[in-house]
This record gives sequence, structure tokens and C-alpha cells, in this order.
Amino acid sequence: MIVGAAQLGPIQRTDSRGDVVKRLLALLHEAKARGAELVVFPELALTTFFPRWWMTDQREIDAFFETEMPGPQTQPLFDEARRLGLGFGLGYAAIYLGIAEAALEFAVDYAKKRIVRPDNVPVAHDPTVQRHVGELRARLDAALLVLAEAAAAWEAADMVQRGFLANKAKYLATEVGLDVTSKVIQVVGGRGAYRDYPVERAFRDLRTATLMPPTVDRMLEAIGKSALGIETAMFRFGSGPQGA
Repeated sequence: MIVGAAQLGPIQRTDSRGDVVKRLLALLHEAKARGAELVVFPELALTTFFPRWWMTDQREIDAFFETEMPGPQTQPLFDEARRLGLGFGLGYAAIYLGIAEAALEFAVDYAKKRIVRPDNVPVAHDPTVQRHVGELRARLDAALLVLAEAAAAWEAADMVQRGFLANKAKYLATEVGLDVTSKVIQVVGGRGAYRDYPVERAFRDLRTATLMPPTVDRMLEAIGKSALGIETAMFRFGSGPQGA
């Protein structure tokens, strides 16, 4: 499968959703021309990065969120992707877990085929490797379940509830994905750091996940507020560095 990573460039605060969708459509066509089967757009692909501005009017904040997906302004993106036979992703949580899954699948295949001497048995027979793989599979499945739960509850949730769902899904995808890709290198051994092996790339890609806003601290803060009954939305608006 050929995956296209779509880089949008700056989106201005004054850009309409329709204007942005036109840019996404152009990127879909470019990806198709290059043979891609899946196009991955970044988070906040439909709007500017609005948390950088101080806003106190909740209606102004709400305008940056989708109330349905697809909606009237985003439907052309879905229609054209279907016509072109392309899949696409808006956001990172599922992508993070997909990278982690691919890395784990590689490690499992490697462990089955890599023969250890003098015993002449596959690495997969090592109890330590079995424990590592078992732990990673269980953690990855748990994160995937939380992501699926968030997706299933999204449509019926209000803006505050969506913030909680999104923060939980992205937090677990980030932390579990990073842990899985790190330990997969341990399973594969020193060769896992070779550029010829995909696990090295997977770890580098997931390592940057912790830097993408909202960061782990902000997500945990929002999750904690929700658990404590303190109302909060998907992003924190107020004084102090955004996403720090």
C-alpha cells in the first residue's frame, strides 16, 4: 500500500471551511496521480490552529468544531475520495495505532523467522519475547478499544464530551504507540535500529506524537478535569503557553 502524507501549509483564521476543503481535494488528486491508496491529513486539517488565540465567546470556539461528519461543507471531500477510490484520515490517533500495529506485526514475523543458535529455534520460543509480545498486544488492543469507543460515541456527544473522548483516545494512542514501537526494537534486537528495518522508522514517527498539540500534559489535565466534574473542552483556552 502507498500512503500519502498530505502537508497543507498554513491555514488562516479567515479561511472558510469550503476554502480548506478545496485544498484537501487538490491534495487528494495529487495523491491519486502519484499512486497513493491512503491519504493522511494532519490534525486540525479543516481549520487554522485556533488554540493560539484568546477566545472567550463559546460560540466563536464552537465554530471551529464539526457538528457532523461528513457535513454539508465536508461532504465533497468524502464524495471525491470515494470516486477516486482513495481512503483518507483526518487526525492522528488511528494513525499512531496503525503505525504501532505494523511495527508489532513486523516484530512477530521476525521472531518467528529469526533462528537462534546453537539451539536452532526461532526467537519466538524465548519466554521473554513471548511476554514482551503479549504485553504489547494487550496494550495495543486496549488503546484500539478506547479509540473505537470514542468514534462510536462521537456523534451523540456534545462539545465537552467530545473533548473528553478525543483526549482519551489521543493520549492512549500516543503513549501506547510510543511504548510499543520502543519495545518492538527490544524484541527485534540491535538490528531493530537499522534503517533497513521498518521498526526504526516507526519509533521515530511515534516519538514525535508526544509533541503534537494537545500534548500529553494538556490531555491528562483535561481528562482529570472531566473525571473531577470540572467542565472543559477539547483544548485549553486561557493564560499560559498553549499546548505546553
